[in-house]
Amino acid sequence: MNLLNLFNPLQTAGMEEEFDAIKIGIASPETIRSWSYGEVKNLKPSTTVRSNPSATACSAPKSLARSKTTNACAENTND
Repeated sequence: MNLLNLFNPLQTAGMEEEFDAIKIGIASPETIRSWSYGEVKNLKPSTTVRSNPSATACSAPKSLARSKTTNACAENTND
């Protein structure tokens, strides 16, 4: 077993499969709403990321550069 296989749980468990193709789709808003149920209570006060006028975007490493958009946190994964 090589080092790469050590970190592949499917291969180490003997569950590796090969595929000729894969299809990825986007669910419609109606479909996503059909998956949801219940109520999410806001347990913590919402936080927002405010930009610091004295700092530039380049002052932080790319891996730490994040921006908050509504309820999702976006991160640049381009290296």
